[in-house]
Formats: sequence, structure tokens, C-alpha cells
Amino acid sequence: MVHVLNSSFVFNQATNIATGTAQKTVPLAGLRRFAIPLAPLAEQQQIVAEVERRLSVIAELEATVDANLKRADRLQQTILTRAFEGKLVPQRLTDESAGVLLPWLSEARALKDDSQPRRRGKSGGSTMSKIQGEHKSLKGQKDTKSLYEVLSESSKHLTPDQLFAKAGFQPEWIEDFYEELRTEVQAGRIFQERPNNTAVYLKAVTNADR
Repeated sequence: MVHVLNSSFVFNQATNIATGTAQKTVPLAGLRRFAIPLAPLAEQQQIVAEVERRLSVIAELEATVDANLKRADRLQQTILTRAFEGKLVPQRLTDESAGVLLPWLSEARALKDDSQPRRRGKSGGSTMSKIQGEHKSLKGQKDTKSLYEVLSESSKHLTPDQLFAKAGFQPEWIEDFYEELRTEVQAGRIFQERPNNTAVYLKAVTNADR
């Protein structure tokens, strides 16, 4: 009966006999004239059981999708964390630290850029201008915050993956993140602390620290 009353068949009947303007109501006399399709009791029970079964399946699917979305988000954060800590793939004794690899990646990118034709223009400008220019270029394509600005506003030191998330970077922008981080570290605006052999903490270098 609940499913019948909620059906469009009954709703259309109620709409046709409703009275009033601002707030329509269905008079009792009209309710008594409602045509209700009534199947045999055994068929009613079978219909209700099937409807409830399908609603239960839908609820289970929604719960599964929601759980998988949360699991995917946790997995993404875990992958980023393990990547920053150097645990994403087996490490060898000859593997270099991130502090050594970042300049190497920068040199590799510079060699690649040098092999491509460039427009001639005036060179020069301070390191600060370079950093700001790179970030403005990045901001033109992605909605991210300056790494130095995020660290300056933070009340505590941040790990690379925490900084990555707070600055608004996406996984596919990880190369841009490392490039900006490398530039800021070389400029002396961001300092890396390594209390042990694996953990890395970043902080903004203020005028008082200089």
C-alpha cells in the first residue's frame, strides 16, 4: 500500500481532485473515490518483497561506492606519503636522497629545454623574481598557493606530502611541486630538517632566521 500511495498513479488522481490555490488539499470525499489497484494478497507480498530487495541492493551499492571513494582518497595520500619518504619502491644503498636528486632533475630539465628553440629576450632578475614568475605561470594553469606562503602561514613544520596537499597540488602536478620546492630551497626561503634518516620536515625561513 505504501508503494501504491507513493506511485504516480495515485498522485495524478490526487492532483485532479485537489482544491485550493495557495496550498492545495485533497478533501476526504475525494480520497474515498481513489481507485486503488489491488492484486491478490500473495502477489502483493511478492511485489513488496521484490521492491524491498531491489531497494536494499541499491543501498548496498551506494555504500560500496562511498567506501571505495574513501579508500581511493586514503590510497592516494598513502602513495604520496610513501613516495616522499622513498618507500614507494625498494631502495638500494646507492640511491641518492631527495636533496641530491632534485638538482639533478633540474639539470636534466634544463638540458631538455636547451635542446629546444627559444625566443630571444633579456635575461636577469633576482632569484625572488624568478620564484614569483614561476609560481605565477603555474597559477595561470592551476589553482595552487605558493609553497613559501603556505609554510609561512603554518604554525608548525610540514612534511612534503602535507605541504603538497595544503598548497592545492594534484598528483599529476608533482613535478611542478618539486620544481617550485627546489627553487625555494636553493633560494634559502625554505629549509629542510631531517631528524632521522627518513622523515623530512619543511619550514619557511623568515628574516629572523637569517
